[in-house]
Amino acid sequence: MKKHIRLLLCLALTVGMNLYFRSFPIHFPQFRKQAKVITEQNLYTLAQQQINKGFPSLSGLAKQNLINAFLADYKKKMGPEIKKQLRQEYHRLKDIYQDEHGQTYLMELDCWHWARYVENVYRLGHPGDIIIDGKQFDTLMFSPSGYALASSHFLFYLSAFLYKGFIVIKQIPLFTFLFYLPLFFSAIFITLLYLFCYQRWGNLAAIISCMFIGLSPSFVAHSSAGWFDMDILNLLFPFLTVWAYLKAYGSVSIKSRLLWICCASFWVGLLSFTWVGWWFIAIIILIYELFSFLYLTLKHYVDRENTLSLAKQHLFTLILFLFLCVLWIIFITGTQPLEILRNELKMGFQLNNPRGESIWPNTFHTVDELRVATFFELARASCGIPLFIVSLIALLYLRLRTIRDGNYRSEQREYIMLLLIWLMAFLYGCSKGSRFGMFLPLPLGIALGWVISDIYRHFRDKKATLGLCAILAVWGMANFEIINRTSRYAQGNFPLMNDAWYQVLTDIKKNTPPDAVLNSWWDFGDWFKVVCRRKVIFDGQSQQYPQAYWMARVLIANNEREAIGILRMLNNGGNKVFEILNAHLKDAFQSVFLIEKLILSEPKEAQEMLANVLPDPLSKEVFSLLYRKPPKAYFIVDPTMKGKMSSISYLGNWDFVKVFLSQHAAAMTEKQISDYFAKQGITPEAVNNAYREVLLLSQNDINAWLSRKSIFFSELEKAKEQNNTVFFNNGLVYTPKEKIIHIYSQGKYTTPKSLFLFDNNTFEEITYPQSDFNYSVLIFKKQDEYFSIILSPELAQSMFSRLYFLNGSGLKYFKPFLEEKNDEFGVKVFELDWGEK
Repeated sequence: MKKHIRLLLCLALTVGMNLYFRSFPIHFPQFRKQAKVITEQNLYTLAQQQINKGFPSLSGLAKQNLINAFLADYKKKMGPEIKKQLRQEYHRLKDIYQDEHGQTYLMELDCWHWARYVENVYRLGHPGDIIIDGKQFDTLMFSPSGYALASSHFLFYLSAFLYKGFIVIKQIPLFTFLFYLPLFFSAIFITLLYLFCYQRWGNLAAIISCMFIGLSPSFVAHSSAGWFDMDILNLLFPFLTVWAYLKAYGSVSIKSRLLWICCASFWVGLLSFTWVGWWFIAIIILIYELFSFLYLTLKHYVDRENTLSLAKQHLFTLILFLFLCVLWIIFITGTQPLEILRNELKMGFQLNNPRGESIWPNTFHTVDELRVATFFELARASCGIPLFIVSLIALLYLRLRTIRDGNYRSEQREYIMLLLIWLMAFLYGCSKGSRFGMFLPLPLGIALGWVISDIYRHFRDKKATLGLCAILAVWGMANFEIINRTSRYAQGNFPLMNDAWYQVLTDIKKNTPPDAVLNSWWDFGDWFKVVCRRKVIFDGQSQQYPQAYWMARVLIANNEREAIGILRMLNNGGNKVFEILNAHLKDAFQSVFLIEKLILSEPKEAQEMLANVLPDPLSKEVFSLLYRKPPKAYFIVDPTMKGKMSSISYLGNWDFVKVFLSQHAAAMTEKQISDYFAKQGITPEAVNNAYREVLLLSQNDINAWLSRKSIFFSELEKAKEQNNTVFFNNGLVYTPKEKIIHIYSQGKYTTPKSLFLFDNNTFEEITYPQSDFNYSVLIFKKQDEYFSIILSPELAQSMFSRLYFLNGSGLKYFKPFLEEKNDEFGVKVFELDWGEK
């Protein structure tokens, strides 16, 4: 009885600690401290003003004593008023991230997208907006065609089912329920993890493992309140798969073993209904079993040990497991996961490669969470560098112990090998994206708890009091470090959505027709679909398609005709123009080069070009997609795009000539290449130098060579003219009459590559040939204030700069429509005037 009570108390404490840090986004307790600091500062300022006013001639020390006395007396008399100010300041800070009912917004962009599918299940009975020929489609994604949903729907059906059950007890909005649902999933995961570790190694190991794994910043980030996503289930189901699979090896009877293998394959089937990356756990088990089979076979033939029957057992178990996985996948999800498995595997291994087999740039290469993570970044995301290294040592120690100790139980060996293979698989996975670091703490935390528990038992059995005290002290310090690090992280966990953005989205919904299309970068597409209920060109779930390249071209374009031509093509048919041309010409590069010409051509000239390469019906269809008037559409820019310009410009500056050379230079002569590009209307001068370069570059160098990045080197600064000179805080010194610019840095004045002046809706560029720098300066004036920003030269006249900084001044097709009022340079919405070409 005492044992069960101790188990329940330890489990409750561990789960409670995990939920506590995940619940910070509910009420933002960190803002209470911040509100106290701000209130104290305000009181001190008030006291300082009163003392300076009443006793201006006193010394600083005397004034300070009076200020302290004033504060003490004021706090004593005005205690209730100060508490009221504290509450008001606290609410002011947190209300930015909450709606009018005090409900915190969903945390991340994808959360809104998945929540809409749950809403569809609740209203329509299925995640898609419509069903066509048995396929579900999202009609707001990927305008104008819509987007066929993948088969991973489990989260949506489960959430809708739980919501229907919950509102029988208490009526709450769906999105509020989904905000809290990750806490429920987290509690289930931590409970099962605790029971797994407790069953094998006891309470001490269970607590350490659950604290290490559950409170690792990378996991807390993807399972906190408001983070409505598949991430928790993507970790829970593989964990259950491994648990059931290992239970099979611990079973004595064949019937029991078959039952556990069936159970393990069931979780794989359920994972396939949850996530397109379901196959990773099958690969981990495949590697584990093949390694075991080869190892045992070699021991039989080389060391003459009787391990052949055990090797056959491993092979049989693997075959049965994979067979049952296929059956469960087909039964639960259907055949789609198996049909697209080859493509998903290929995408998984090339996830953040800037160039794949197609000619288009890979958007995933520019996504922050898919960049290659360093060892120290992974360590910091897994409860800190010291504990990460200690847990690695613990896992390696367990592996060495199995090699050294021949009597080590077979079942224990299976646990260690699977944990080690899991770790190695996701260390490789982290080379494809830092987000996969969330999977690393699982094997490390289990190994750490296992080893500390074994050491504790050793000292306990030896009745070594000093050793017991030492191990308990280490355990206490480890927990303190985990809690301290997680607390710091949780205090910085805020939703991306805020009141300013929500107001803009609400205004867009109120002031635009229901069939309007919103054009922007992919990040905020999910918000446009869910809050505005408007169609988008692409979003976070469709960023891997060519629309990303075309939208990036719009943002960096210096030619408004090019920008509106691309937008007209996208709003009329997405990437359909390319698809039609490529299907007929059988040449992707020729198709892209032709589109680039067509976009800048007059209609009559475009008709002639199309007639030369396409039959009449296709020619008319492509012409219509390029030149007919699309539905009502809007273009949106926001402050974060400035920081993303490095990624956006890398995609938009993608050089298809260089891509062609990187794919064909080794198989073609220089003359063949020149002849090919001559047919596309591209001069030899633009090709020959690139041809010679590609032959000298390594594969790694080619990735950087294929494109170039343009960036903003500074924030936007403003200043007023004084004595014919404008001094900016970023070190710029500008004399308007002479139109001369200098940058003061490191004790000396330098000049940029060029100065761009915007006045009367026109640009003037002043170049400085003697400058050795690669950046320019953009300066413009609003009323009596000058604004400046340091940037790459090609960004000065880009559509983004003209829309965001210059509010569309001088543009013909982009009309100011809405603007966030809280910030001088906030979210801006422009109505697209399709007009005449």
